[in-house]
Amino acid sequence: MKIVSALFFSVLLHFSTVAAASELKVIKNQFRASFEQVTLPPNESMGLLGINYLLKPTNYFYYGLGIYGAVTGDRGGFFTGGLEVGLQYKLAQSVVIDLGGFAGGGGGGAAPQGGGAMLRPHIDIYYEKNRYRMGLSYNRVSFPNGDIESDQFGLVMETAFDTFLLPGHLVKNTNANDAGFLELKRANTAYRLFTPQLTYYHPRGSRAGRGDVIHEESIKVLGIRWRQHVGSVFWNEFETGGSWGGGTDGFAQVLFGKGARFPLVARTYFVTGAMLGAAGGGNVDTGGGVIARAYAGIHYFVSKHWMLGLESGWTQAIDGEFAALTSVINMGYQYQILFPSPAVEGQYKVNNWAKYRIRAGVQRYSHYQGNGRKDDSLPGLAIDQTALKIDYYLSHNLFVSGQALAAYRGDVGGYAVGLVGAGIEQALVKNNALNIGLELLVGAAGGGGVSVGEGSIVQPMLNFNARIKNDYYIGVGLGYIYAPSGDFSALVSDINVEYRFSVPHS
Repeated sequence: MKIVSALFFSVLLHFSTVAAASELKVIKNQFRASFEQVTLPPNESMGLLGINYLLKPTNYFYYGLGIYGAVTGDRGGFFTGGLEVGLQYKLAQSVVIDLGGFAGGGGGGAAPQGGGAMLRPHIDIYYEKNRYRMGLSYNRVSFPNGDIESDQFGLVMETAFDTFLLPGHLVKNTNANDAGFLELKRANTAYRLFTPQLTYYHPRGSRAGRGDVIHEESIKVLGIRWRQHVGSVFWNEFETGGSWGGGTDGFAQVLFGKGARFPLVARTYFVTGAMLGAAGGGNVDTGGGVIARAYAGIHYFVSKHWMLGLESGWTQAIDGEFAALTSVINMGYQYQILFPSPAVEGQYKVNNWAKYRIRAGVQRYSHYQGNGRKDDSLPGLAIDQTALKIDYYLSHNLFVSGQALAAYRGDVGGYAVGLVGAGIEQALVKNNALNIGLELLVGAAGGGGVSVGEGSIVQPMLNFNARIKNDYYIGVGLGYIYAPSGDFSALVSDINVEYRFSVPHS
């Protein structure tokens, strides 16, 4: 499953320059979108859309996540994810030059990506006005262990915004008056809703598949959805997911959209919206990769924070044959965040702190139980992947986790994984300098000729981590992956750089 976001690396250590322990800081963020036409051999054109979420700890240096997906041509389902890092410098009052690069993994759409490792160095020049930038990019897209190498010009745009961040995890609540949290005198609030979900596509028979493939079953997609409100009615949203059944191993999607909710009766809302994004793989005919969805449904809040939802709509490939009635079942957690806002003045008391952990590194499959490959000529060949793991702590020890991985070596270019689950962590020494943890993860995987059957996987893990500096840790893990409906099972080992931080809630 090619899921959004596939890594950070040890560049996360630069975050230590952002803030000292127990000091709330305003962090600069950037959202970037890009588009270019990449040439595949022998002379095929593929439109590549890039989406980046970047952190800027200094006036010049930035780093963050990059996701690239096919949106034109005939390679729907091609996705890569990885690390973006670079430098920006103002040449004049409104002119900015950007020198940076991307490194990650992925593939799909039957493209000649080889093992899946992707590099994308670039030089961009922007015109800047207020917090918005538009510009021209010159970049090279290459797959060192594949057959893709293409130089081209493209378009790029950025927008900037700020967030609060406190390094580390606070054991107890605190007030805005403690530790000099004066920034909270100029802040605003917004609701966020995080939603794991199961999507059912009911395709119109032969109109869904590539070539002679007919999808007679409903396509099941396991994924996550994130919404942030803009005011009391409207929201912006992001969704990603991968095949969990229906004979479409390798199908994945990444969508962005806008929606709204309107109160009906107590705790019940009517919701509606529209989304646009990239999707494909698993012999689903999305053409160049762009799909659109319109939906409506009901959200019921069981409590102040927890929501149950049902949605129905229609999803259509813009230039492919895929068209399907769409049903969504989701369960979400809603909370209210504080963010910097110079235009709003007031005194906010911090009643709660949301505690997070980011783990980024590499993961390996080895010591298979059987071959686990659709190609019998590759028995026992290890699979190496980039990995990004984001954890939210429900208590001091208990957390929920969302994880995304994409292959970069092992002759499985295009193989990717999305996992969700829960874990528990226990300190082995004082001050949490050394910890042991257990995780149980389930999710979707596919692509690259790995025999995962319908795409569902189970992965338990045993983890150890040790503090290396302030709120940074080095972690190692050992576990086992199993595909219930396929032949794939193997030992799992990984190594991660970890960073812990807190975000204030009102």
